[in-house]
Amino acid sequence: MVVFVSAFLLSDSVRRPLAEYFTHFYTLANSGIEIYLFLDEKLRDSPDEQAILQYKNVKIIEHISLDTSWYPDNISSLVLPQQRNVPKDTLQYLTIQFMKMKFLKDAANRFPEHKYLAWIDFSIFHIITNKELAYERLKKIGACNNYTISHIIAPSPNASTNHINVFDKPIWYFAGGFLLGHRQLFEDAYTTQMDFVKTNLP
Repeated sequence: MVVFVSAFLLSDSVRRPLAEYFTHFYTLANSGIEIYLFLDEKLRDSPDEQAILQYKNVKIIEHISLDTSWYPDNISSLVLPQQRNVPKDTLQYLTIQFMKMKFLKDAANRFPEHKYLAWIDFSIFHIITNKELAYERLKKIGACNNYTISHIIAPSPNASTNHINVFDKPIWYFAGGFLLGHRQLFEDAYTTQMDFVKTNLP
């Protein structure tokens, strides 16, 4: 069985009303799949959190804040990609993207009984139009227990890319809203990701 992991952090680059993000999450929660959720500390005991707690298939496992542990002492030395959506792709937003692997690592360490974990974006139904088909597919994914144990699965509409200029031109076509892998992969994946980022600063 696959357990789904998600998170929501308040961001300075939010482009939609907060209620819209939660409406999309409620659509996801209504699928019935088991979801372990990391939720922003600022939302502790909020009406939004109380609404989430009504879903028996959703477990809030930790209240979180932005992980800035990898930031250099001189934060102004960080250089953001030249080719980016300037209002959206802020340092905070990019940091949240890095944290996806951290959440998977933390969930894998906390719940060793789950062989596979899948990341799913909190508001993934912003981009899904066929709700019933999505529910069917998510339940099928969740029920399977024989995925590869060698690598993390990340859907992509394009199999080829050039990683040379990854810091100047982020590769957004990877469907990062969904990742799936064996629990033992996420510790190394997170370490590798952050080593790569820190090695290539600023």
